[in-house]
Amino acid sequence: MDYLVVAAVVLAASVSALLSSEPIRGLDYLVYLSINLFLLLLASVLAGKSAAKASALLIGLFGVAHLVSLMVASQSPGVTDTNSLISQAGMTTLIVPNDALILGLCLPSLALVLLDVNRRWTVPAYAILAIYTALSVFACYLLQSKVALLSLFMAVGSLALIRFLLPRRNAAGRSPLPVLGILLTAILLSGGLAWYLGNQSTTRLSLWIEASVAHSSIQEIIFGAGPNTFLFNPSAAEAMFDKGDLVIPWVHNLYLEAWHDQGLMGLLPLIALTLLPMLRALRIEDRNVRTMILASMVTFILVALVEVTLTRRFYFAFLALFYGLALGQTKESRNEQSN
Repeated sequence: MDYLVVAAVVLAASVSALLSSEPIRGLDYLVYLSINLFLLLLASVLAGKSAAKASALLIGLFGVAHLVSLMVASQSPGVTDTNSLISQAGMTTLIVPNDALILGLCLPSLALVLLDVNRRWTVPAYAILAIYTALSVFACYLLQSKVALLSLFMAVGSLALIRFLLPRRNAAGRSPLPVLGILLTAILLSGGLAWYLGNQSTTRLSLWIEASVAHSSIQEIIFGAGPNTFLFNPSAAEAMFDKGDLVIPWVHNLYLEAWHDQGLMGLLPLIALTLLPMLRALRIEDRNVRTMILASMVTFILVALVEVTLTRRFYFAFLALFYGLALGQTKESRNEQSN
């Protein structure tokens, strides 16, 4: 099943790139997609409990590095607005203010690293996590990103909700459907709130409508317009999105962008890439790892509805890594049960 999903993702990207009016841009996307899917397969093979914690440590440190960079940059002379703050921070993954949502995506991993410790360190671990969360909220305020702030709330809320809904180790013995239904409902409600509160809510709605109705032929419905082509296709988009010298190149919705760029052939495997890790995570025996993967994917799907794009490489790498971790941890849980 998993290899079929991976093969479908690569095939969809390949076909849409070949049929695109901008094949070079599509091939560039295909190269980094293949690298990230290799990361997925590698994570699934190596993802024992120690590997999951090592991955969590790296992602947690990645979030801390962004937070420290933003805090230091905010005290630098000459920082007067969000763009100058991002420039001063000097992080290649911080391009627009909403990229502060990285802080929320990294929060569940940091929580695993801090809370999966000896009992005597529990209070300091919670204190460090609270400081990270509070400073992250402040960073969202500095960058004026409501989407990033909501991703933080979703990360914290999903951590608490999942611990409450799946408190016991033997989660594999219960049906995952009620839990999954609650989590998906929370995602949809929060996604609607993110759109309502967003400064660019009207623009986002226009982007989503444009991406939804862009296809004019059966070929485009099946294969899409090609990776990285939303800026150019359709030509009417420039008139709608032009704000002075700014033309928006992103749909600000991962699924609608997949529909626009790769049609049904790319959209369906992408939905599988985001939902299967949640289904698998519900079957993981280790409570802390299960909570980290579920909370990470819940937060990711939320931001995928309102911000994340296929062309941003960190986000696709994040998705590939957690898919692989969920797959590997599920296999390990089955092996433990058989032994």
